[in-house]
Amino acid sequence: MKKLIIVVLALFLMTGCGANVTKEDYEQKITDLETKLEALSEQIEALNDTVKELTDKLRDGDSYHVLDVKTANGVSSVFVEMIQGTLGFDGELPDRLEFLENLTRDEFGIYYHHEGSFEEVIVFKALGKADLDLTGEYAGATILADLSTDQVLIALVNLESKLDDEAKTYLTNQDVAIRFAAERFTLNQSALTK
Repeated sequence: MKKLIIVVLALFLMTGCGANVTKEDYEQKITDLETKLEALSEQIEALNDTVKELTDKLRDGDSYHVLDVKTANGVSSVFVEMIQGTLGFDGELPDRLEFLENLTRDEFGIYYHHEGSFEEVIVFKALGKADLDLTGEYAGATILADLSTDQVLIALVNLESKLDDEAKTYLTNQDVAIRFAAERFTLNQSALTK
C-alpha cells in the first residue's frame, strides 16, 4: 500500500513538473486581461454616453430635448422638427444658454442653465391663428412668422427672471434680452435638412 501511494505521488509530481507555468504564460494572461479590460472600458464609455443623452432630454421635471445648434460664418442655426424649419440668429449661444424643445408644452427656445438653475430666456410657440391672443396668455409676444398652415410662430422674451443675482448679472452682461430679442431670428422653412 505504501509503495502504491509512493507511485501515485511520483506520478503527480512528474505531471506537475511537466506543466510548469512560464513567464510567457503569465504575460499572455496579462495581455488577455488587458484586452478584456479595454473592451469593458469601451462598453462603460458607451453607457455613459447613453446616460448623458438621456439626461440631456430631461430638464426641470418637463420633457425637454436638446436641439443641436450649428454655427458657421458668424450665423447659428437650429433645425426644429416641430415646425419643419430652421431658425437662425447671428452669433453663437453663450456658454450657459441651450436651445431646447419642450415636448410637454409644444414649445422650444433658448434656456439658461447653470449649477441647477434653469429658466427660459426666449420661447417660441406655434399657434393656430384662431387661438392667437396677444392680450391674454401670450401678452407681450411677437409674431415671428406665418407658418402658412393656418399657424403663426410667436416668440416670448422672458424679462422678469426669478434666478439668483449671479444668473441675472450673467444674463445682463451677455446682453441676452437684446441679442436674442424675437425680431432678431429668421425662419427658413425650405431648408429641411438637419
